Amino acid sequence: MLRTTGLLASTTSRAFSTRSVALSAKLTVPPETMSAADFLNKIGRGASEHSELFPTWGSIFTVTSAEMKEKGIEANLRRYILNWRYKYSQDSTIKLYQIKTGKKINGGERKRRAFLAQQRYDKLKELREKASAN
Repeated sequence: MLRTTGLLASTTSRAFSTRSVALSAKLTVPPETMSAADFLNKIGRGASEHSELFPTWGSIFTVTSAEMKEKGIEANLRRYILNWRYKYSQDSTIKLYQIKTGKKINGGERKRRAFLAQQRYDKLKELREKASAN
């Protein structure tokens, strides 16, 4: 007698839906407290350069990422605007501010050891050249 477990049952039917209809949650458009241009100006990172693409307050909350791409907004700025749009639709009392991008120190996290080793090597090489010149 063969018993089916949860694992076998999940192989025959999908546990999660991958349809785009299921993934796209509708955002609530918060009451208009400022203009669309002011919203983009407050979140920073050059988003205000694209303020002419959003003529109304509701247009920020109804436009999709694909439509932003068609309008010529870069991917990282699209993600940034979508992130702030989601945050603001959830809680319209939050303070809008610019989230600054991180700066790499010593070549970044993954390259730090190699970067510092190269710096030590260059410094040692320079000291050896000075010593051999004397």
